[in-house]
Amino acid sequence: MLIKNGEILEREEEKLFAWNADIPNSGWSMVIAAELYRTDKKFEIHFLMENRNEYERYTVWYLTFRGTDIQEIITPNNEFRFK
Repeated sequence: MLIKNGEILEREEEKLFAWNADIPNSGWSMVIAAELYRTDKKFEIHFLMENRNEYERYTVWYLTFRGTDIQEIITPNNEFRFK
């Protein structure tokens, strides 16, 4: 997803985990829910996120962006890899 002229409005957590299929207990971050709004000629997208670490401890938090346009980026490797 590309957010043109984007800015972060809210970010309750600093850490984002990049899940790694080669490391079985690696932490991961996941979008639980998302809402998209249009306000004053700009878009806002609100994410309810979950971080889960290698010990299965998790936190739920908000991440919000605002920008002038939101576009989907399609790549040939948009598939998750499970082992």
